[in-house]
Amino acid sequence: MKKIRKYLRIKYMVLAVLILTVGFTAYLGIRSYAADEIYIEIDGARVDPQVAVNMTNSILQLNMKTTGTAYDDTNLYEVDWSIENQDATNPVAKVEKGSSQTIGLVTALSPGEVTVTVTVKDKLNGYATLATTTCKIDVVFSIDTTVDDSIFKYIYDDDTARSLVLYADDSDIDLKLNFGDASNTQWTSNNTEIVTVGQRTGKASPVGAGHTTITATYTQTGSTSTQTATLDVYVIPRVADKVSDYEGNVFYKSITAGHDRGDYLYLDTFFGQNNTEPLGDKVCWVIKKDEGSNRRVIANSLPDGIRSDLISLEPLNSQSSTLAIEAKAGVYYIEFYTVGTYESEKRKTEAYSPTVVKLTVYADFDNYEETLQVGDAYDISAAFNLTVSDFITYFSTPVLTYGGGDATNYATYNSTTTAVEAKNTAVINAKVAAKSAMISTIKSLTNPASAVYGDSTFNLKLNIIDSFQIDRSSVIIYQGQTLQLNTVYTGSTNGTITWTSSDNKYVTVDETGKIYGVKATTGQPDIVVTVSLTDNDTGALIKRATCSVKVEPTVSDFNVVPDKLSLKIGDNATVKAEIKQPVSIAPLVWTVENSDIATVEPAADNKSAVITAKKGGETKIAVMNTANNQTKWITVTVLIPIDNIQFAQPIISSKLYLENKTVRVNFTPKEANATEMLWTSSDTSILTIEDKSGGEGYRDALVTMKKPGTVTLTCAPVYNPYTVMAMCTYTVETSATGMTINPTEMTLNAAYGTHAAETKQIEYVLTPEGCSTSMTWTSADSSIATVDNLGRVTAKKAGSTYITVQTEENILKQCKVTVLQPCTSVSFSPATVTLKSGEVYTPGLKPIPADTTDTLTWKSFNGKVATVDKDGKITAAKSGNTFVQVQTSSGTMALLEVIVRDPVKGVSIAEEEKTINKGDQFTISPIFTPAEAYNKNMTWTSSNPAVATVKTAEGTPNVVVTGISGGTTVIRGVTEEGGYTVVCMVTVIEKATTVTVSPTTKYLQVGKSFRVSAVVSTPTATNKKVTWSSSNKKKATVSSSGKVKGKKLGTVYITAKAKDGSGAYARCKVRVIRKVTKIRLNKYTATLLVGKTLKLKKYISPKNATVKSVTWSSSDNTIATVDASGRVSGLSEGLVKIRVRAKDGSNKSAVCLITVREPVEATGVSVANNELIVAKGRKIQCGISISPANSTDKLKYFSDNTYVATVNKYGQITALRTGQATIYGQTSNGKLGYTELLVVGMNRTTLKMRQYDVETLSVNEISTGVTWFSSNPLVATVSNGRVVGKTPGTTTIYATVRGVKLSCRVKITKI
Repeated sequence: MKKIRKYLRIKYMVLAVLILTVGFTAYLGIRSYAADEIYIEIDGARVDPQVAVNMTNSILQLNMKTTGTAYDDTNLYEVDWSIENQDATNPVAKVEKGSSQTIGLVTALSPGEVTVTVTVKDKLNGYATLATTTCKIDVVFSIDTTVDDSIFKYIYDDDTARSLVLYADDSDIDLKLNFGDASNTQWTSNNTEIVTVGQRTGKASPVGAGHTTITATYTQTGSTSTQTATLDVYVIPRVADKVSDYEGNVFYKSITAGHDRGDYLYLDTFFGQNNTEPLGDKVCWVIKKDEGSNRRVIANSLPDGIRSDLISLEPLNSQSSTLAIEAKAGVYYIEFYTVGTYESEKRKTEAYSPTVVKLTVYADFDNYEETLQVGDAYDISAAFNLTVSDFITYFSTPVLTYGGGDATNYATYNSTTTAVEAKNTAVINAKVAAKSAMISTIKSLTNPASAVYGDSTFNLKLNIIDSFQIDRSSVIIYQGQTLQLNTVYTGSTNGTITWTSSDNKYVTVDETGKIYGVKATTGQPDIVVTVSLTDNDTGALIKRATCSVKVEPTVSDFNVVPDKLSLKIGDNATVKAEIKQPVSIAPLVWTVENSDIATVEPAADNKSAVITAKKGGETKIAVMNTANNQTKWITVTVLIPIDNIQFAQPIISSKLYLENKTVRVNFTPKEANATEMLWTSSDTSILTIEDKSGGEGYRDALVTMKKPGTVTLTCAPVYNPYTVMAMCTYTVETSATGMTINPTEMTLNAAYGTHAAETKQIEYVLTPEGCSTSMTWTSADSSIATVDNLGRVTAKKAGSTYITVQTEENILKQCKVTVLQPCTSVSFSPATVTLKSGEVYTPGLKPIPADTTDTLTWKSFNGKVATVDKDGKITAAKSGNTFVQVQTSSGTMALLEVIVRDPVKGVSIAEEEKTINKGDQFTISPIFTPAEAYNKNMTWTSSNPAVATVKTAEGTPNVVVTGISGGTTVIRGVTEEGGYTVVCMVTVIEKATTVTVSPTTKYLQVGKSFRVSAVVSTPTATNKKVTWSSSNKKKATVSSSGKVKGKKLGTVYITAKAKDGSGAYARCKVRVIRKVTKIRLNKYTATLLVGKTLKLKKYISPKNATVKSVTWSSSDNTIATVDASGRVSGLSEGLVKIRVRAKDGSNKSAVCLITVREPVEATGVSVANNELIVAKGRKIQCGISISPANSTDKLKYFSDNTYVATVNKYGQITALRTGQATIYGQTSNGKLGYTELLVVGMNRTTLKMRQYDVETLSVNEISTGVTWFSSNPLVATVSNGRVVGKTPGTTTIYATVRGVKLSCRVKITKI
């Protein structure tokens, strides 16, 4: 029993082991043969093994992924990462396992391309390979931007590279490379005002707001190639609103501030001594304002961006960090960005948040006292620094009083413009009270430091006085120039106006105020022209006004130096005008053709200008002398540097025998114009190189080879801010000097039957031994024989040709080739021929191939019927049948059946007369004698093809006759052989096909009659009679002769129908109508210019006339024409009648008599004043008019600077902002005139000071010839713009310049 249990235990153990073994084996089998696909991902994107991935970081993480099994279990699988086949002395990269064996970490070591391989192995199956894949890595020298995501960021989502983003007060950054030693690298900053970098350390230090690049240039130890990488750096702007913070270098990322207009904001930009980059190239800003629940962009500083009349921020100069606030009262949100990070609200960076200023601009609420001259206007909304709409919203209508009563006779308030308009001398009081719902708003817009803070009612006192003045206070004219001065007087008097000059030797003035420059006042004080108003009764002086006049020499000629400039972007240069005459202000106008490329800023005296390069390219600057329209030109080239350069072929080899060869480098950008290159050869004894020429995106150089060897060629731009360079390896090889070939003659068979074309080899030997060259094999006639590039000749077709072999050194040899063509088959076409006895015939023989060179043998089987000669010519002997045989020298043969027949001896037909209907056909079959005649061909004709035509039946002598039209014709047939004739008389019967009536349409009054004529228009119809009918006898009837009578209004059709039963008919459309009784025109006389048009309108009576359409006509189309709509076109001078006539047959008409005159062409443009000056916000007539005054041409006005001033179609100028503009008037025929406009304004319009404080006012755009005065010197005095506070109160400081008055409201408070 124990033995049995022991046996059973052993049995079960063996069974269990067997089951485990089978199961494990099955498991291994499944794992071994069901491996999943693997692939590599980088940053979540699957990598294509065939496409190289650019590696710009020091370490790149590769993630192995699978479609199934993870392979991350290290007990079951081993994942190997490797890089094969790279130079061990200079490896490009290395790869190591990461935190998981499915992660590979690639470390960059040097530039180049490698292939990373990942392999999965099965540890439980003898490390069998389950799967493998690869990834190509291209290591590109770069600055590593993966070290800190908080400062290295993508500016836009679609950027492919990170940028360095900092504030100016951030700590220094140690820049790293993706490979190589940063301390062995040359580091440079493109703009040290934004960021500096240690030349050998790579330590970057932010300096001021803006955008620039840092360049790293690296040469690896033991290498001659240089690597270059760049990094964009953006320093984010910060802001201050207090000068103390600005001077203490304290700036903020956000500010909430309140300021008066004219105050300043300060940015943390930095401008060094050698600055060439303006503020607008470093920082941009966006201004927004709340509108309801939305915040909308109202302005920005982008080029060609949005401008607003509500607010502007302007730097004190192009290289200033101080922004002047000029704005209407309100709340604004200002966002500051680094240039390049904001393009629009839809495209702006999210790499950082912009610096934001919530700015409240205060209103100028106060109790004002002003002095006005009669005719002036005082704008209350402008005085309060409000927009017109805001003033109307905040305040009730101001109440004006004079002496406590109504002020209407002295001043009025314009509710549209919010201005008080002075009418007569008086003292006017105005009360301005806030609406109750707006009191809190008024308070929020009042400066808390103001004396009226919390007030809601303000009082104005306006002193209105008479005005007597000259329209300008000072003027510069040139010797020989005249200028009209005008007086402006608002009072009324019976006085006399007298004009005088302080020195007539220099300036004269006539009784109308026209001044004339006699000679230059050089070294003399200005001449004073005085106008006096004296009372006619008493002789007393009422008013006096003066204008200072300076006369300068006439500028007759000038030169500009230099007249050609070559600048780098951001550079500027001064161009001077060389003028012999000593003038203080030159009469020169400086204009740039393309301000995107360069800008021009003339000096105040116009004798020089600063040219600033903006963008790469070329433009011209015109300098025009307004005294005589002489123009000089300056050519400005702004250099576009090359940022990348490569040889088109990095490895080149050529033969020594070549005297010259061109090498090319390609560069970007293609539009670069700084393309002068420095070419070098590493060994000039082997090869020399010199610059040749270039074009868009490339430059060529000429190389001269001197001896065999290898050199390195380098090329770099002479102007090379990006330190780019290209290298190329050039090898000069030994050339061949001699050659022999074998054989020099050969014979070949072309392909035939199943035999392929024969091929033979031509052998060649070159000298000297060991030289290399390229061989060119050609066949003189490749249709006879071809040759491949190894010298193997193949027959193509029979003939003779030459095979030529030529080396690249022009050594040439020839082999004569003769090709034979055996025949594979031969046949006759046709295979049977019929001949007349005595006829000679050459058969059509078709050998295959056609160009066979075989000889032929001929034989006739029956020489009594036909014979054949050695050339294959057959002669028919007598009637009968035989065969002719041809046999080739290759043994192929063919047979031709020959039938010999007798000629025609007579012909007849069965019917000699026939009658048919039009369109019918019948066939004539000729009868020949003898019936088996050899040639049965006949020629058939019709004596009248218009009646019947003939057509020979194909393959027979029969003819088909077709009836065409009514009539009789003779059909004639003539045999080709013997000329035997047959005839048949054919008669064709034809019915009518068309009927025509005249007229086809007719207007007819009720009770009236007319006759319709009808014609059967088929000329050969048998019966040409018609019958008449009416479609509606109630409206019109018709007689048997075609007479129609109108019965009732409406439309009816009168039909004429052919009587021959053909159904042909024609209709006349008759409208029984109410006719027109009268036609009128909108004008009966008119004047029209040649080349112009006018539209005439017609009016029909009665209005219910049935037909209202008309025709227009001209009595003389050489003077004027008229179209179907009544539009008249003038062609030449003269008098013409344009007539409109009713179409309904009533013959009613009307006439317009038109005088056509020639246009008077403009001969020029008159300009009253070459220079105008106007205050910002004012309007003025430009004084440009057409000459002659009766010209029929149009004058179009436009401004070249609509940002400063606009001009409407009537020539009225509106001054928008301070600055300069040119106002043009151009006629429709191209005549042009212009006036130079200067819009001036005071730097402050309101000023708050303490007693004895001093402030300086100035006039924008002008610095000389300004007259200053205070309306109340007891409150404040002014001298040359220097304002001194005296006693508490309010006064207005006026500046008068060239007749233009500007003002600033000044309030003095106690100390």
